Amino acid sequence: MNTVEYKVNGKRYRMTSDLHTHTRYSHGKGSIEENVRAAQDRGIGTIGITDHGYGHIAFGLTRNKVKAMQQEINTLRIRYPEMEILLGVEANVIPGGCGLDMEPEDFADFDYVIAGFHFGALKVDFLKNAGIAFRNMARGRLGIGEKKLIRINTEYMVNAIEKNRLKFITHPWDKI
Repeated sequence: MNTVEYKVNGKRYRMTSDLHTHTRYSHGKGSIEENVRAAQDRGIGTIGITDHGYGHIAFGLTRNKVKAMQQEINTLRIRYPEMEILLGVEANVIPGGCGLDMEPEDFADFDYVIAGFHFGALKVDFLKNAGIAFRNMARGRLGIGEKKLIRINTEYMVNAIEKNRLKFITHPWDKI
């Protein structure tokens, strides 16, 4: 297995995989193959492509994009046999239901699912999501309603974790 070693604050860390990357299929700058090559160039043995879930208003995947990504990854797995190339999705945490902007049956399209809060996750229950997104942005800038928002955001995250098989949570403090 390939590893990359880093020193942070005098401690040594080894990185063997990068499981949270974006491509042009959402808001990344490169292709899937460019991500694979970048990981390979850094000595990373496993790369996960995790563009945004179906409910993101600006960067969300479509089922057609997912099919194209699956085909591209299958081709790249042959071209780069030394690399483990995985297809994941960064689902958006939303209020209610299963807590994500995807259905449980959608999980079968991916090797794994990760989840996080995103301001653009507005397609499902637009008004409720827009209200929470606005309040989270305002709290971050104005410091209003912080305790209540922390409670609400925690409830949404716990709901998503309890109702889904998630690999990990993305940037847990970035959007709340």
